[in-house]
Amino acid sequence: MKGKDNLELHSSAGNFVQDSGEIASQGPEYEIVFPPEHDLCKLWTLWAGQEALGQSLRLSLLPEGRDGPPVPAERVASESGRIRATLTHIARVRIQQILAHASENEMAVVFLSGDEMIAWLVLLPPIGAGKTLSASQIHQALLQRGVTYGLDWNLICGMSDCAHRYFYLFPIAIGKAPAPGRDGQIYDRYRRVLEEPVQVDELDQANYETLNLVRDIRKGDVICEIIPPTGGVSGRTVTGKRIPASQGRQAEVPQGRNTCLSKDGTCLVAERDGHLCFSGRSFQVRPVLDLYETSDACQRSIKYLGDVHIHGDLCSGATICAIGNVQIDGAVEVCTVEAGENIIVSSGVQGQGRAVLRAQKSIYAKYLENCGVYAQESVQADCIINCEVYSNGDVRVRTGRGVIIGGTIRAAREVSAATVGSKAERTTLIILGGKPCEGAERAQILAEIQGMEEEMSQLARQGTSDACEQKKSKLRLRQCVAKMKLEKIDKELEEQAEACIACDQRQLCCDTAYPGTTVSMDHKSYRVVKEERGCVIRFANGFLERQ
Repeated sequence: MKGKDNLELHSSAGNFVQDSGEIASQGPEYEIVFPPEHDLCKLWTLWAGQEALGQSLRLSLLPEGRDGPPVPAERVASESGRIRATLTHIARVRIQQILAHASENEMAVVFLSGDEMIAWLVLLPPIGAGKTLSASQIHQALLQRGVTYGLDWNLICGMSDCAHRYFYLFPIAIGKAPAPGRDGQIYDRYRRVLEEPVQVDELDQANYETLNLVRDIRKGDVICEIIPPTGGVSGRTVTGKRIPASQGRQAEVPQGRNTCLSKDGTCLVAERDGHLCFSGRSFQVRPVLDLYETSDACQRSIKYLGDVHIHGDLCSGATICAIGNVQIDGAVEVCTVEAGENIIVSSGVQGQGRAVLRAQKSIYAKYLENCGVYAQESVQADCIINCEVYSNGDVRVRTGRGVIIGGTIRAAREVSAATVGSKAERTTLIILGGKPCEGAERAQILAEIQGMEEEMSQLARQGTSDACEQKKSKLRLRQCVAKMKLEKIDKELEEQAEACIACDQRQLCCDTAYPGTTVSMDHKSYRVVKEERGCVIRFANGFLERQ
């Protein structure tokens, strides 16, 4: 066995380094370390000479220049163990042959990873008068192990010219990993979440008609495009075995009521004219009831399973109840309007103390005057005058005049306005926290329970006739239902109070606050006694104070 002058090529390659105490850049977990007393190191010393004496060998499982590991991290230990055991046995046999003065040709040792995705080659030097292997002989050794795919022919053919070919773990063949198919996709033509800000003109006037909370759609219009999944590309191991690839998954089509797939299945289209909305899981086309100012329909009670669009004013005496949005292009007089989603009033509400607006989402209006307003999410207007407002979110009065004068504003979080109160010191009450809508409902239920108790007392004084007993039975049932509702609301209010303690966002934010304004929060109050500008009133250090 002949020695070599140096090992610089091996050291710079990173697969075979002398034991200098440094950690290889490719990670020690992918290295097989043979200590100086190991038979493989002894074999190396006999070949390399005295400079290798007392040095350890490090063989890396990583192909040079490869970004990722050739084998999964969880199988590194088993791969290293198999290679170590094989080389240990071969090195022991080769040393015995050297001691016996035998002659053996250069030896090609081929290792396959457990998944057969990579093959390594280790060449051991010839013994005595043995000869080196040619490229064809190395190829034959690979074929004997079944390695037929992904061969590095440049490396095989150039091996005979490589001066430092021994004691190196060459990645001689690498398989092709399967490429999974691409999942199907949905490209929406309409946005699912509508968060359009109110457009404000150069005079700071809000245009509520541009909110686009109600989107018109025609029959046959495309709602979204459906991109089908693609098939995967199969892979192949170094032994030529085919590795099947997973197919892409079908996209979940958001098909809802009054929508259907196109004939070729590539589009979701509207089945009818109406308003398009997204329910959280699917697109739906809701029917639309169009009412006009001259229509008698605006003078009576209307309940509609869809959206209602009133093209003009809503005159006194009307009651509108819709499961979707209610859009009113004009003004609202003494009416009751209830919506399962939003209420948009392009002009305003002049309620004379009897108009009521209820929305499960938000209410937008040019102005609100002398009316009751209930919104689960938010209320936004140019001005609010002498109203009873209940909002489980925010109340924002920043556009136009931006004033809140008189009445009571109850909001779960923030009330923001340009001006609160008036120079005439009109009493204006701001109450923050809780769930105002549920609080109002709770007060109504308590009043109903009290009324039923009084009616029960009257029936008790009338005797025990069959008619009285039937009325009592009905009243008891109503009382039971009302008490169950009350318990549910109390539980929700308690949870809301705990959430407020964890993250308190309650505050009044205004540019100007006039005397007569009172802010209440958690049974504590702050009274404005003089005109204050640029103020934020919230809790600080356990007290409700101006900041």
